[in-house]
Amino acid sequence: MNPDEWLYKSAVDKNAHELKVCDALDVKASILLVVLLFLIDKIVASMPANQAWQAVRGIGCLVASLSVLTCVISLWPRNYSTEPPPSENEPWNQELRAYFKGDEDATGKELQVQNFARLKERATQYNQNNKAKREMLNASFYLGGLALAIYVPLVLYGR
Repeated sequence: MNPDEWLYKSAVDKNAHELKVCDALDVKASILLVVLLFLIDKIVASMPANQAWQAVRGIGCLVASLSVLTCVISLWPRNYSTEPPPSENEPWNQELRAYFKGDEDATGKELQVQNFARLKERATQYNQNNKAKREMLNASFYLGGLALAIYVPLVLYGR
């Protein structure tokens, strides 16, 4: 396998990997969202005995709500562009063939170069989208853990 073929194959693999990561992050965020909504319900339903524990309950609700918000942001749809259908590329292909007039090798090489460039752009965009998703999901996990840490003493000692 020559270096160009290897680079193209690795870009295709990276592209597919980033799409799989996106799917995995969405599944994790969906599960976390269900758990957080359950936790908020439990925090709201708790009835503290005194004002101090009521303040703790309010803080717990606020932190859990922020966690839900960051989780929803991580689930928010992002633009994962795909390769256009062949019919949309046909005018460009015809221009390319006209430019190289009969030199099929040069036409093919230029097509490969352009496809590789678009593939790299998509993989980079997917990576950036997934990075933003991971950051929001991490924030949601940390805030959810803090909300849980607030809820446990509330249930144990706040009654």
